[in-house]
Amino acid sequence: MLASKLAKYKAKQRVYMGCMKSGPVLFQKPILHRYANEDVSLGSWFIGLEVEHVDDRSMCCGTPPDCEWKTQAGNVCVASFDWSCSGICKSVERMKDVHNSCGEAGGAVWN
Repeated sequence: MLASKLAKYKAKQRVYMGCMKSGPVLFQKPILHRYANEDVSLGSWFIGLEVEHVDDRSMCCGTPPDCEWKTQAGNVCVASFDWSCSGICKSVERMKDVHNSCGEAGGAVWN
């Protein structure tokens, strides 16, 4: 899933793909969209680069059970995070469980 997403934008330069949790309000403004992500310093770097923002909703999956339901429906998530803590809470402890519940089959990354 991730490989196919990345391949889609391989020919483009300066593309930032992600889940634009701030929504389209800031994203659609000529200058302010560069700050429409969690890290304002990253947004500052984008100003000089004229980065194209791609709001990919497959990167907006919550951790279980949200991503499990989407996977069962055939909508595999590229990324998962816990909305309550802006990431994955206790990521070291939970990463394997999140991947097992929400990820593609083990061979998907290599095939």
